[in-house]
Amino acid sequence: NFKFCNVRNIHKLHISQMSYNDIYIYKPIGPRTEDDCEVVTAEDVMRQLDWSEDCEEVVVHVNSPGGSYHEGIAIFNALNACQKHLTVKIEGMAASIASIIILAADEIVMSPFARIMTHRVKGVSKGNAAQMRTDAAEIETFEATLLEIYSRRTGLTPEECRTKFLADTDTWFTAEEAVAAKMADRIEEGKLQIGIKTMISTSMQDAAAFYQSCAAILTVPNSTKDMDFLKIKNQLHLEADVSEEGGQKPPRLIRSPRNSKATKLQTHWPKRTGLTESSKRLCLKNGSPR
Repeated sequence: NFKFCNVRNIHKLHISQMSYNDIYIYKPIGPRTEDDCEVVTAEDVMRQLDWSEDCEEVVVHVNSPGGSYHEGIAIFNALNACQKHLTVKIEGMAASIASIIILAADEIVMSPFARIMTHRVKGVSKGNAAQMRTDAAEIETFEATLLEIYSRRTGLTPEECRTKFLADTDTWFTAEEAVAAKMADRIEEGKLQIGIKTMISTSMQDAAAFYQSCAAILTVPNSTKDMDFLKIKNQLHLEADVSEEGGQKPPRLIRSPRNSKATKLQTHWPKRTGLTESSKRLCLKNGSPR
C-alpha cells in the first residue's frame, strides 16, 4: 500500500510527511506555479488525506495568511468530506480563506496566542466597465458562499455573519473572541500558563502574608505603651534619617535584602497608627544602623 509521488516535487511540499495523520498548512494557500512554489495546494491536502487512510483521526495544524479563494474552497471541501474525526489546531494565525478552511473540522482548537482574521473577498479585474461590473457581481457570489459556511458553523444568520466576519476592514479575533464567536471550540493552554498561574499564586500569597503580619503589629490599642518598635522596623524595613538641623525626617523604606536593586521609596507614618509623638521618636531613635 505504499504510495509514490512525483520525486521531482517532494522538496516543494509543505505538508508534513513525518506522521500520516498530521497535515501542516503553514504556507499561503494557492495553486503552485514555477514562480510561486511556496504554497499549500488542494492537491497537497488530498494526497495527505489519502496517506492517512489507516488513521482514525486527522489533525490539521494551521498557520496561514490565506490566499486563493478557489484553492481554499477546494481544501475546505476535501476536509469537509473526510469521514475521519478531524481536529484543527490553530498555532499561529488562520487568516482570510484559511479562516474558512478551519471550519471543516469536527473540533477547532486554538493556542491562547493565536489569531483568526476574516475580511471581504478581494480580487483584481481587467477589462471594460461591463466586465468589471460582472467581476464585482461574481465576487459578491463568492462572499455569499463564505457567509453560508460561517452561518452553518456559528448558527448566526448570513446577515449577522456579514456584519461580524465580512466587514469593510480586516477583523481580527483573539482566541477568547474566536471561542465566543463560535469560530473555535476551545483554547489549548501550554506550559507557560501553568508557570504564570504559579507565579501569580505565589506573589499573592506573599503579599497576603506580609499584609497580615503588618496588621498584627500595627493594630494595637492607643493605650499600649510597650509596643515592639524594633519588630515594626524590621518588618517594614524602616530606617531613620537625621537632618542637618538635628531634626528627624519621616522614616523611609530601605532596600529589601531580597532585592538589592530596589529603589528607596519614601513612606509616611499613617495618620491613625495609635502612636504618640514620643513613641514615634523612640522608634526612630532605635533605627537600624546604616
